[in-house]
Amino acid sequence: MIQIRTKECSASWPVKKWEEVADYTAVYVDRGLSNGMRLGIDICKKLGRPICFRSLGEEFRTDAGRAAIKELLENGVDETIDQSVLE
Repeated sequence: MIQIRTKECSASWPVKKWEEVADYTAVYVDRGLSNGMRLGIDICKKLGRPICFRSLGEEFRTDAGRAAIKELLENGVDETIDQSVLE
């Protein structure tokens, strides 16, 4: 079990069970990236789990989602950015 606590939130995950069934973690960016999502991304990076950033499509995006996509592209993330994010 991984437990993380920050000023904004705390979270814990039963990591071992998840590792047994998941090939990667998908992060949908349409509504932006919350502190909890960022925390989950950091955990995946620490565990070496692949991350794929995805989108449901432009019609589902908010301004926060557009800002998150811009941030990902500007920062040159090492993770996969699905084609749906770029459309």
